[in-house]
Amino acid sequence: MKGYKNLNADMTCRGFKFEVGKKYTHAGSINMCSAGFHFHVNPADLFLFYPLDLTQIKVAEVECEGEILHGKTKSVCSEITVIRILTTDEIKTLGNCSKNYGWANSGERNAGRRNAGDFNAGDFNEGISNAGHSNAGHFNAGHSNEGDFNAGNSNEGHFNAGHSNEGDFNAGNSNEGHSNAGNFNEGEFNAGHSNEGHSNAGNFNAGHFNAGDFNAGNFNAGYFNTITPCTINVFNKKCLLSVWQSAKKPKFIFFNKKWSEIESKITKQDIELLIKLPNFDEDVFCEISGYDLDDLKRFEILYRKF
Repeated sequence: MKGYKNLNADMTCRGFKFEVGKKYTHAGSINMCSAGFHFHVNPADLFLFYPLDLTQIKVAEVECEGEILHGKTKSVCSEITVIRILTTDEIKTLGNCSKNYGWANSGERNAGRRNAGDFNAGDFNEGISNAGHSNAGHFNAGHSNEGDFNAGNSNEGHFNAGHSNEGDFNAGNSNEGHSNAGNFNEGEFNAGHSNEGHSNAGNFNAGHFNAGDFNAGNFNAGYFNTITPCTINVFNKKCLLSVWQSAKKPKFIFFNKKWSEIESKITKQDIELLIKLPNFDEDVFCEISGYDLDDLKRFEILYRKF
């Protein structure tokens, strides 16, 4: 059977000298890694055992006969004939299955090595278009991701900038939920850490929308609360929670971005809804956002033209 064998530049392998056109026979039984003439059936396996330096090695096309044993990445035979020595271009072509710039890729157009997927710049990727290494997903800049579009490492989810996230869109680390800026959150949209609930700025909350810590209820600013308060502070004044929840709100409240980024997004309807919020106080809003109503109206007029 036909195969391929790596040789040193002086045509030796483990001290045994080969010549083109000659047939060699091993005396005695053969054994993988210890006895017989070793070769590769799959040319992509050539560089698993030798360094990628074509000035130091040669690759021979061989004919293998007699007793033959096959392993996972290499084989051994009792009789071998060196047919010819491959050219550098032939070696590069054999090392890749389809238009790869790297080595030992079974996918296509990989610049890295040993990729089963396509268009990978990193190594050991099963997915597609990964710049990192060992990704099963696609379009990852990080490493060891099962999901897609991750800049971090070891993510099962998608679009994570952090590491070890099971959810999606996390900037923090080790989150099971989605869109968390903090770490170790099971819920979503948390800026704090270790929250089971959602949209918490504090830490260790099982409830939602808590600014404090260790709350099982919702909308708590303090600590270790199991109830949800009936009233909350809105613009520094008391407001029924039900009134706040039922109020229509301007879209920019949910942007979760810098205040300066609302300048190009503000609409006339947003301004009207802002003014109608419970307890609206322009001075308080200006102190927090840096903008008064005149500023918002000016932005709305300015960007309405675009």
